Amino acid sequence: MTKAVSMKNWSKDMKISLLKELGYESDGTFVLDKMNKKVIDCYTNEAVRMDNMAIFNFGGVITIIDNNPLSIFSFFEETRHHKSKRIKSKAEEKKMRGGSL
Repeated sequence: MTKAVSMKNWSKDMKISLLKELGYESDGTFVLDKMNKKVIDCYTNEAVRMDNMAIFNFGGVITIIDNNPLSIFSFFEETRHHKSKRIKSKAEEKKMRGGSL
């Protein structure tokens, strides 16, 4: 089940603490990766600002993107496609082994 938690009213220190728990950093404005480089939203090619970040855990993989509608829609479309592909792949594998669906 997906769970949404708003970080809008979180203090800067709380957001930085969460990022550190997830293996990221911040310079107080931008989200930084382990190499201290700005995390780039893969849908907009813009650096992710700490006050405008969305964090997702999909299949144990943490993804941090900007919380704009384009990025969020694109992320969910991509994960929906990935999930349906994974389910189809498992069903095909089972069928090839002679198992029933």
